[in-house]
Amino acid sequence: MRDEENTHDFYLDRYTEFLSDVMFNVPAVDGILGRRDKGWNLYAYSFNHYNEAIWSEDIPKRMRGSTHINEYPYMFDMFPFGQYEIDEKEQIVADVIQQSFINFVKTGVPLNQHAVWQNIGTSTAPRHLAISPIPHMEDGFFNESTTLWHQIREYGFDLITQYPTREGKMIKVIKLILTQLPANNGSIGFVRWQNLFHKDCSNFCALLRPKMDVLSHQNENINGGDAAVEPKKPRLEEQERLTIRFAKLSPDAQAPVYGSVAAAGADLFSAEDC
Repeated sequence: MRDEENTHDFYLDRYTEFLSDVMFNVPAVDGILGRRDKGWNLYAYSFNHYNEAIWSEDIPKRMRGSTHINEYPYMFDMFPFGQYEIDEKEQIVADVIQQSFINFVKTGVPLNQHAVWQNIGTSTAPRHLAISPIPHMEDGFFNESTTLWHQIREYGFDLITQYPTREGKMIKVIKLILTQLPANNGSIGFVRWQNLFHKDCSNFCALLRPKMDVLSHQNENINGGDAAVEPKKPRLEEQERLTIRFAKLSPDAQAPVYGSVAAAGADLFSAEDC
């Protein structure tokens, strides 16, 4: 782990950084850049400023920072984390937020009396306004975090969008199950989708479920001892309730037979393309 320390607050800080990046920071950057590519005129800001009064002395220094709804004192004169005085410095923060947001709603430009707020520009390091008692423009909007999580896409899954980035082993196995195996082996059993692979995995592999839905309906009229079934229109809802035909399973089977899948060219337990 980067700059690892054997302390509790170190790991709490890293956990906070991880959740912030995955849930807020990187999705925000992706949304900003995606809209810029479509021609939107965008203004970004960071709000790392906070008043020390909102934190207890028991909280380690490295764990303190700008929290969710930390802007409320400056926007609405509400103090959810502890009362403090809006002195001259804090008033600058309030001015920047209030004036900029009001003018942006009215005119489309976030004007304020303390700093020029430029749009994000065209570079790979979007510029943004750092809101503080000394407001100023900065280049690079969570660039390090965004670069890291975009690089991780190369390993087969995008944790930010919750989508796989390639057709890995899971999708390939299901394609084999629903196309090659019934046609080649003839013996048909029944198994629910959530019994093939754990339900959580179907949620994890967001692309897999619609693929599974379409493939299953494409194969509903395969003869295997039972009468052919009229193909149904593919549904993208209630995936777990789908019943599919599966080769070499008895009617009460709860999981695919490993040997039959391997015989078709797929090894569920190999590390290849996982």
